[in-house]
Amino acid sequence: MDQNKNIPIQRRFVSPGKARICVHLVEGGRWLLVGTNSASVLCYDLDASTIEPSILIPTPFDEQTAFDKDEDTEILLSVDYVEAECLKFNLGVMTRRMPHTDPDPSQSRYFRWIQVWRVNPEVEKNGKVKGLRAERLTYFPEQHRNYCGSFRLQDKSIAYTLHTKYEFSDLRDGPCIVIVDWTLCNRFSLVYPRKVIWRILAEVSSTFPHSESFLINF
Repeated sequence: MDQNKNIPIQRRFVSPGKARICVHLVEGGRWLLVGTNSASVLCYDLDASTIEPSILIPTPFDEQTAFDKDEDTEILLSVDYVEAECLKFNLGVMTRRMPHTDPDPSQSRYFRWIQVWRVNPEVEKNGKVKGLRAERLTYFPEQHRNYCGSFRLQDKSIAYTLHTKYEFSDLRDGPCIVIVDWTLCNRFSLVYPRKVIWRILAEVSSTFPHSESFLINF
């Protein structure tokens, strides 16, 4: 009897960059998504003989921007499966980059950006999946000076929690939950339909696939 056959195999790999802000393991356990301090999303094939990152989603920011990027980047990920067994899913990405100090913090380059991408498998002629590819479906801005506690993509809806306290924010009455239909959002305008639940400090999470409802965790 092989005494070692039940010992789990451990594999180590190093993610490049100074900070990995968030991670998500795609259903099935093969693909690992990593949000980085540049606000890009890397993809790792954990079944590969050598585990190396590939860029699934590039950074939405101008890398020549003259302030400290490592300390002021925020990125949140949310996966909504279209066909989990076929590795087809929508990926929601919320990003923000802010300097510690700025004479004009209301500049549009500091907006919080929300993106939705469709991710599909790249299949070789022999039927084997060799990678993942992403196509952006939409993107739109949100208030930049609000703290975001949670972020969920579910079908055509996106729900997120904001804690607002800044005078120049349109959403400034304390904590709230915001729900938007991302198919109706304008790519460069803050004017789009929002459903806002005021003065609730909570987190949102998804329910069942293809459902438009969310769980609110107090």
